[in-house]
Amino acid sequence: MASTVEGPQLQGRISGVVISSLFAEDICLASLTILAYDYILMFRHEIRFIWQSDWRLGKFLYLAIRYLGIINNILATVGNFRHGLSKQACSAIEVASDWTVVVEIGIAQIIIYMRTYIIWGRSRNIKFMLVTLFMIVFIGGCIGYKLTSLTYFTTTSKMVPACAGNGQPTGIAIDYGLVCFSELVVVVLTVWRCIKYEFKDMSALLFVLYRDGILFFVCLFVISTSNIVTVLLWWSDLSMLQCVLHSVLTSRVILHLHIAAAGDEASARTVSLPAFADMPRPANDNMTVLTSSLESMSTPPSANFDIDIESHQQVGTVIGDRLVGVAY
Repeated sequence: MASTVEGPQLQGRISGVVISSLFAEDICLASLTILAYDYILMFRHEIRFIWQSDWRLGKFLYLAIRYLGIINNILATVGNFRHGLSKQACSAIEVASDWTVVVEIGIAQIIIYMRTYIIWGRSRNIKFMLVTLFMIVFIGGCIGYKLTSLTYFTTTSKMVPACAGNGQPTGIAIDYGLVCFSELVVVVLTVWRCIKYEFKDMSALLFVLYRDGILFFVCLFVISTSNIVTVLLWWSDLSMLQCVLHSVLTSRVILHLHIAAAGDEASARTVSLPAFADMPRPANDNMTVLTSSLESMSTPPSANFDIDIESHQQVGTVIGDRLVGVAY
């Protein structure tokens, strides 16, 4: 028989249970809808640019961030709605879901940092800063999770989630705070680099790098901040939604880069958010030039092809600011 603990533990976080019961089903449905819609929309690009490429780091990161999101949503759905589980099963599902979120966000940060490292021209200083930031965020996140001291228990009432947890909200708030800090640093670095260029003079590839970097990670920053507020006030969070957004947005960073590099601007516009206008074209040959062997390729480009972006700014004489990066 399932072990139920609905007395003191539920009372310690009654407001969180009420909030979760009111919104858990809606959040779950919204998260699954976003994930399914994005998967259907991007599937043809995934086949072309990911599945047909060689197995290297970029492909591994994409598949990990893409499918860990699906696994986490399955676990979260079972934990929320599968009543009648034993206490041991409930605890195993929730712990697996929690660590899946930790690993997924860690992979998402790696993708974010790689993109930032590329647009900064492989600067050693930026590389050192990003590696240090990753260590702080990931290790700090693991410590924060341990400090939470979560214990899980089952519930019998269908008015509340099937599996509930009890612990210290401060640890979880620390985790989300570290993610917020990381995403804020990335946005600042992206904007700082972006102000050196005029959007009208950017190639499609550079435009995609800056656009995705700013908009996507502002979205992630907002959801992370919202999680801090909900955890501290109501002992409830939006981890399922955050997991989906990290999966969807960071995987799109890779796919959008491939689409732009392949010169498929129509597709790049189609898979982008509606708010974006057409891709800007270079004003002249002395501004931003994308050099690649893609045009001579008869097969789809590998997920690890080299892209050279030569950014030339016309100021009396041509001053080259060469940005060379290995695409995912």
